[in-house]
Amino acid sequence: MACHTTRYSTGAAATTATLGVLLVGVAQGPTPVDAITGALGAATAAVAVVGLLRGQRFGARLTAATLAVVSGGLALVQMVLGPLGSSRAGFSTLGLMVALASVGTLVLLDRAALHRGAHAFSTRIYAR
Repeated sequence: MACHTTRYSTGAAATTATLGVLLVGVAQGPTPVDAITGALGAATAAVAVVGLLRGQRFGARLTAATLAVVSGGLALVQMVLGPLGSSRAGFSTLGLMVALASVGTLVLLDRAALHRGAHAFSTRIYAR
């Protein structure tokens, strides 16, 4: 069943799309692990964005939230511990942007869920 689309759900779709674009940048990294992780993340973001724009279904919200948690966590781990197979840790602008887009996606998904819940309960037939 399709849900009511709000400005928060549209914003969540936009930040998820931004996260997907950033993950394309990650896919152009120097290692094959970066390429695989970035490409899978970008494809997952595309699926989540389409689902969010088509009515904010549960599967799309779950996919976007999982993508945000995993990509943000991996970006932070890479900045703290360094890339896989390397002992070099350090600040990365791309990693910071991925982490911020992940947090933004989670916040907007949460706000959209609160608005969706308030709208769903106020429009039921027995709510009057």
